[in-house]
Order: sequence, then C-alpha cells, then structure tokens
Amino acid sequence: EQTNIPTLSLKKTSTINHPLVNAHISTLIQHIANSEQHEKVKIVLLQNTKLFDISKPTIALTLKPHEIKTLDHSPSVSKPYYSTLLKQEEMYKITQELLYFGLICS
Repeated sequence: EQTNIPTLSLKKTSTINHPLVNAHISTLIQHIANSEQHEKVKIVLLQNTKLFDISKPTIALTLKPHEIKTLDHSPSVSKPYYSTLLKQEEMYKITQELLYFGLICS
C-alpha cells in the first residue's frame, strides 16, 4: 500500500540577490567571536543562499487544499475537562437558564 504525502514546494525566481544575501548572512553571524567557527557557519549558510534571499517574496505551493472542518468533526485530540459533580450540575442549570432566555440556542 502506498501513501501519498502532500509536499510543500517553494516558487521563487531563479536569480539570487547575492549582495543582499551576503549582507544578511554577515548580520546573522556577526556575534560569533571564534573566527574558525565564524567561517564554518558562513560556508554552511552560503551553501543555502536561496533561503536567505529576501529580496522577493517566496510563494508556498501546497498540493492539498487548505480546509478547516467545522461540521460534525471532533477534534483530533481533546482531553476531557475535569469537573466535580457539583460544578457539572451548576453548569447545567446555567445552560438551561441561558436557553430559556434565548441567549443561546441548541
């Protein structure tokens, strides 16, 4: 059995604004005092220059449509709210009163 997992792809122009990227990376690593570590981190970040080019917006393309299920769907995870029997009875009375006065509907 094969399962298809929706993936996220990023649509961005192929041209990279290298001066902007270099300036951005330099700002990010300026706090690294050790020169050896500074250079190693800089090399790693420069290998991923696309991630640091903020000159043009990145558009995320997803394969799965965005949806929020609001009808007849229970939450994926929910813990029961602990309440004493006395509190439950009081909440029931309050709810019935709100229903009676038309402030809420069932």
